[in-house]
Amino acid sequence: MKEAKVIYKKLLNDNIIELGFEKVIDFIPGQFIRLYINNELREFSIISIPTDNCISIISTLSESDYKKNMRNLKEGDLVYIEGPYGGNLSLKKNKNIVMIAGGIGIAPFLSDIRYIVKNNLDYNIKLFYSVKYFKDAVYLDELKKSKIDLILTITREKVDNYENSHINMELLKKYINNLDSYDFYICGSTNFSISMLRMLKENNIKNIFIEIFTGYK
Repeated sequence: MKEAKVIYKKLLNDNIIELGFEKVIDFIPGQFIRLYINNELREFSIISIPTDNCISIISTLSESDYKKNMRNLKEGDLVYIEGPYGGNLSLKKNKNIVMIAGGIGIAPFLSDIRYIVKNNLDYNIKLFYSVKYFKDAVYLDELKKSKIDLILTITREKVDNYENSHINMELLKKYINNLDSYDFYICGSTNFSISMLRMLKENNIKNIFIEIFTGYK
């Protein structure tokens, strides 16, 4: 466990916050940390890349004590970081990847995609990104400019030029012809991730990589 200062805090919308901390550990894209605030911990995927000068995360806000303390953090405040952990969602040999993200489950994929863009790597990424409302797609402009095929689906409102359904096999097959040639990465809430995992397994998808975190409450 290492002590780290808060470098910045940014409210991305009324419910999503981005935080940056001193870079007190090394990591690879797709990994996560354990973040202690007032001796209470949650797990968060890292959204920054190894060459950045800080460790950045995103989180939804809620009325839990932990999230209230997170909202009240100020530049220069001290937190404790453990890790990095994981690697299931780190880039692998297969360069054909379907990323399935629910809400702030976009986090580890941001790190992967930023790393690909920064290093001009030749990956074929199809990102299926599900949010409840358009305002929740807080990194949309960045993702649209990156080297990926972005399929944004908005489940609780209709927005021109974007899908309006939950992620299902029909949606996947609409955009992917050869499912067997892809690795599938999943990240989101527990319910979302388990639902996506079950759907893929029921359709005989083999190469599935998943992370489930505690950072939602």
